Amino acid sequence: MITVIYNEKQLRIENNFFLSKLLETMGITSQKGIAVALNYAVIPLDEWAIISLKDGDRIDLLQAIQGG
Repeated sequence: MITVIYNEKQLRIENNFFLSKLLETMGITSQKGIAVALNYAVIPLDEWAIISLKDGDRIDLLQAIQGG
């Protein structure tokens, strides 16, 4: 088990957990309007499924909202 920070909350997850699996686990089912930062760097959508999370990683979910 490793610990990651997801939107300011500590989570314990299994080793070899991919970013896409974490997002799925957190209920993120659509990539539309979503940006994900890993350790403060935005990760392209096509890399979500190949990035394996490591102990201490920080994941921030940024969602576009409409305003005016």
